[in-house]
Amino acid sequence: MKNDRALILQQELYADICKASLYEFVLYFWDVIVPDPFIDNWHIKYICDELQIVAERIFKRLPKEYDLIINVPPGTSKSTICSIMFPAWCWVNDPTLKFITGSYSASLSSDHGMKSRDVLKSEKFNTLYPDLIEFKKDQDLKQSYQNTANGGRMSTGIGGAATGFHGHILTIDDPNNPKQAGSRAVLKTSCNWLTSTLSTRTVSKEITVMILIMQRLAEDDPTGYLLDIGGPIRHICLPAEITDLDNVRPRSAEQYYKDGLLDPNRMNRNVLAAQRKRLGSREYTGQFLQNPVASEGNLFKRSWWKWYDHLMDARYMLRVHSWDTAHKKGQENDFSVCTVWDVYPEGAYLIYGWAEKVTYPELKAQAILINSLYPATHIIVEDKSSGQDLVPDLLATTTLPVSAVKVYGDKVSRASTCSAYVEAGNAFLPNDDEFAAKLVEQCAGFPNLKHDDIVDSTTLFINWLRDNAPAAIEFSSTRRDIATKLTHGYTENKHSNHLRTHTLTKGYR
Repeated sequence: MKNDRALILQQELYADICKASLYEFVLYFWDVIVPDPFIDNWHIKYICDELQIVAERIFKRLPKEYDLIINVPPGTSKSTICSIMFPAWCWVNDPTLKFITGSYSASLSSDHGMKSRDVLKSEKFNTLYPDLIEFKKDQDLKQSYQNTANGGRMSTGIGGAATGFHGHILTIDDPNNPKQAGSRAVLKTSCNWLTSTLSTRTVSKEITVMILIMQRLAEDDPTGYLLDIGGPIRHICLPAEITDLDNVRPRSAEQYYKDGLLDPNRMNRNVLAAQRKRLGSREYTGQFLQNPVASEGNLFKRSWWKWYDHLMDARYMLRVHSWDTAHKKGQENDFSVCTVWDVYPEGAYLIYGWAEKVTYPELKAQAILINSLYPATHIIVEDKSSGQDLVPDLLATTTLPVSAVKVYGDKVSRASTCSAYVEAGNAFLPNDDEFAAKLVEQCAGFPNLKHDDIVDSTTLFINWLRDNAPAAIEFSSTRRDIATKLTHGYTENKHSNHLRTHTLTKGYR
């Protein structure tokens, strides 16, 4: 009898401890779901505590303070904690809660839901919490289930309707498949679903909390999208290792890293090196470092660009204006961009850059203005969008040496053909220049950035140069004489050896 009483007291103690702490609940019920031994690390309790803070406000039906975004690498038990254990623990404290949980596929989301239900139906759970959770027999399905306290859970995939169900907690676990991370259309679909569909399935807009757990895949993935549009958000970002990216959030979490590593047991340096080799630098930087822009750059490495303080004394052979034009002026539209390059036998020197969101009349005026400041031997315009109007308009109303250039293949393939030119040290940028710095950063982040207009202008020029320079360099002596006269003042004073700034990057952010 004494042993039975001691066992009951022990079970009651465990029940109270697990009810009071999500972290303790995860530890206690780990073996119900995961066959492998539990390997603890500080980030597990850290994430549990963040989730618990959010949940405890909902238990009391208090207005939410923020939505929660958690970025952690794969293999850190994020789904076990957030999508399996967390909803089960919440029902221990409040079985009336309703959950909508989603993932990039409905089957994965349903799998998480079934495992959470397995915890609630396990002998271990019912020993600790006898008769606490009883499921409605006619509402106990793979995709959704409800308990007799009117709590419920619906599992769905990105794009699912979740019709007729509203949640106190909306949990999205990996909204995008890493294999589809390069598709802008897929990323846009997931972002729109979060804000247009899922956000309408709330029990109360004042109380319901959205929790997004994912590894970073692109700058405009759901994490980037939600952070960009703003609102009260608590952002937890725990990369696999501390690097020069400065992306641990909150920064105070850095103190828990050991030798710069998030989890030395699961992800030591050998493991991370193997992951980097398997995934490649770009995907590793997104999935494991939680920053879709590689620190050294993706297709274009930062170290490849050459820098100059003074332009060469020799006359340039060509001066090329390279235009990438946007569809129209607007907050969501790209910038129109012009990069101006002087071409020498030693390489191409950027001497001027302009980027702005403008209307078509402003675009035409800017093209004329830039040529008056830096007279071109060639003005090339990508044959798309407003560029299709700009070229015939300038040819009809001016004497500018403008031509339309058709491009083939997607942006990544076009950029790939240019990378060798930059890697070989043929592209020179002016030191201490704002536009040149933006060019390097945008090229380094491509193709994972929201705006790639400077990249488009740069790659248009390099590809044009590769295809046309042998013939273009042989322009007539008449054209050469004209170019020499027009640029005499420029070559004498070298405009202080830096890019002019009177129209530089106005409006560029």
